[in-house]
Amino acid sequence: MKKLILFLGITLLFSSCAKEATIFVVRHAEKDLAYKGDDHFRPLNTAGHQRAGILAKRLANEKIAKIYATEYLRVQQTGDSLRINQKIDTAIYSAKTAYFFDKIKHDNMQGKNILIIGHSNTVPEVIRFLGVKFDLKIIPDTEYDNLYLVKMKGKKVIDFKAEKF
Repeated sequence: MKKLILFLGITLLFSSCAKEATIFVVRHAEKDLAYKGDDHFRPLNTAGHQRAGILAKRLANEKIAKIYATEYLRVQQTGDSLRINQKIDTAIYSAKTAYFFDKIKHDNMQGKNILIIGHSNTVPEVIRFLGVKFDLKIIPDTEYDNLYLVKMKGKKVIDFKAEKF
């Protein structure tokens, strides 16, 4: 019985010491629809570059420790302004799976604010994987200004907000 009480006490101590962090999740900015090449290399259009700058300003004071972006150019370009201005490391993950959280764990990102940039179909998947009840299956093709904030304490979601930027 003493071992059980000690175990529960230690577990409670460590869970109460867990730091709060916010995971920011966003879809890439507006893409160049006139581009005719490989979709992996489809860049942002002018409006997309402007939106990436707006995102960088919105997140400038959020102490982002790392950016996670898919292998698509437009996704990486969405985070470039923030990455360059704040000197933030970017990790690339496969758009084919949103289950890259082992990489985040390996990078020791628990308790740190991070930005995850994805696609219209992967952003909802990421949000649900974090533990948020999120009914949207795909973000409409015309929406590029949604920013989702998932506040975590340890592995538990303590708040979820959606805003426009």
